[in-house]
Amino acid sequence: MSISSRGEACLARTGVGADRNAQPFIMIRTKAAGKTVQLAALVMILLLAAATRIRNIDGPSLWIDEGFTYFTFKTDLFTALVGDRHPPLYFYSLHVWESLAGDSIFALRYWSFLPSLLSIAVVYQIAREAIRERRRENAILTVPLVAALMMALADGENYLAQELRMYTWQVLWLALSTWFYLRWMRKPSRVHAALWVAAMTGAMYTHYFSALALMVYGIHALLTLPLRRKVQAVVLLAVVGVLIAPWVLLVFTQQFRPSDACFGCGEIMNLETLRSFRQSWFGQMWPLTMLLALFGILAVVNGRVRLPSRATLLIVLLGLLPLVTTFIVSHQWLEFFNHHLAQLTIPVVVLLALGIGNFQQTGRLVLVTALVLYGVTTVDWYRQKVPWRELIAQFAPYVESNHLVLSEIGAEEAALGYYFDHLLPEDVQISSFEWWGPRDVNAYYNQQLPPLIAGQRERQADSVTTAWFVYWNANTAMRDQLLGNGFVPTMTWTVEHLGVTIPAYRYDLLPEEAMTTFEGGLTLRAAEIAAEIDTDDLRVDLWWSLERSLERSADAVPSTDFVTKAFLLDANGQQVAQLDSQPALGQRPTTSFTAGEVVYDPKSLQLAEGISQLPPGRYTVAVQVYRFEGGSIVISPTADGADYAIIGEIER
Repeated sequence: MSISSRGEACLARTGVGADRNAQPFIMIRTKAAGKTVQLAALVMILLLAAATRIRNIDGPSLWIDEGFTYFTFKTDLFTALVGDRHPPLYFYSLHVWESLAGDSIFALRYWSFLPSLLSIAVVYQIAREAIRERRRENAILTVPLVAALMMALADGENYLAQELRMYTWQVLWLALSTWFYLRWMRKPSRVHAALWVAAMTGAMYTHYFSALALMVYGIHALLTLPLRRKVQAVVLLAVVGVLIAPWVLLVFTQQFRPSDACFGCGEIMNLETLRSFRQSWFGQMWPLTMLLALFGILAVVNGRVRLPSRATLLIVLLGLLPLVTTFIVSHQWLEFFNHHLAQLTIPVVVLLALGIGNFQQTGRLVLVTALVLYGVTTVDWYRQKVPWRELIAQFAPYVESNHLVLSEIGAEEAALGYYFDHLLPEDVQISSFEWWGPRDVNAYYNQQLPPLIAGQRERQADSVTTAWFVYWNANTAMRDQLLGNGFVPTMTWTVEHLGVTIPAYRYDLLPEEAMTTFEGGLTLRAAEIAAEIDTDDLRVDLWWSLERSLERSADAVPSTDFVTKAFLLDANGQQVAQLDSQPALGQRPTTSFTAGEVVYDPKSLQLAEGISQLPPGRYTVAVQVYRFEGGSIVISPTADGADYAIIGEIER
């Protein structure tokens, strides 16, 4: 039987008969079904990426670099960028986005989340271009799908998608540049040329390190394209240079000093950096992933190994040249090596996909399953950020609008400032050395800070004078000036970060004369009613110290833990609200007091049982001290013999 006869017989058995026109119809339907499956799979990958990137996107606090991004909202944007080392496109687009979406952490970081999803779709297209010179794929796990999946699981992209910086936008622009270059290389047209130029220009206006990719395009064109196309590529790259020239000529020399760059003298560009690079891009399974990437350079067609195609060579150069260049030309600001070379994610995931694509369907399934399980259970690229939000949230309820808030935390100042601005009262006075502004340290500490602290005494002349102080630095100038002006620390809140304790202090300047002393040695140094009764949200602030007398040694402490109580009496002497606790929100038992120490003790009163709202009238605010002895309450009277001290009256 001839081949033709066998084909007709097979068609007959399938019910199609000998109708030769049915065969193209079947092929079209099969091709359409394949595209539908591919599209559905790509959508599932995008949903996976969206879920992993959006989860807890507003959880970690801002850190140094994100703090600078927030700083640009508080100053002239152009001036801020001139003092920075990044191009303007991301910042100007973010400011437009913020005007529409608001300045919550979720909204601001969402501007980094969006391009990270788009990059997955573009990487899918890059991989499609890369396999055009290979055999046709019939496997369900095609190279483009695997490339998209690897991009979705990439730790770097997941991390940077949750950061208030420009890196995911840079990756997107360079992914688009690579795709458009491959399209232009295969089908030269004005549209493809224009798209390539636009994407390259967007990349350069987003991050200067994008120039490394432009170098790759130029080298690749010179190595692989015909003479005429070489000239066209050089002209198009020159157009990009012309388009970015205005910004470069205007600010580049102000952003980068000649002393910032050097050849072969960067201490961080060493084997340890390479190990960090290997961990970040290839993970703990790096022997497997690196071998797959190397295997992806070659194409296996019909059981034969072929040299890299033009597209594969481009992918290799996009990974190799930036890495080699940063080793040759070092820079003092390359501490965050992975951030600056985020563009390497593109060649890494495509080479991984190409390597997996050299296996048959069963092998692909095994490899992809292993990488997916590893990717969703392991994090290889993450930066632990200082929990500024948690720290500020602890003491924010006790900050009043007439207080002074200071910080001495170095470059984290702007990141902390976001939480000052969003968690503290609007009118509170905030001051710190502006790390991202003009750096005149002496002018701040010697000229601005002293009158600021002295002026706070006048601002709160009729009350306890308060300054809040967040401290994470070796510089003690701010603390010394507070102490020198009579302020004393009265309470401390802390957070832990990488084994380091970061404190926030309340400093108070108290009246010289105490209000009263209770039996047992506790002295009520001062008391204030800190909230309006109209809201039924009444807080009483107390300051305690240990009495020093001739009968007591300087280091004496009470032998028993006392309970301090603030309460509210109505006109009939009935108690209508109270709070009983150990001082400092229960954190400082009186047995822990040291002589001369002052302890802040805020009491947020709770309404008595059966009272849902205080009726209009005059109320007395009082303070009491007692202890438990033998299961009974023993009241400590005041120096005047009273059971409690009246500290004021309020009227509703």
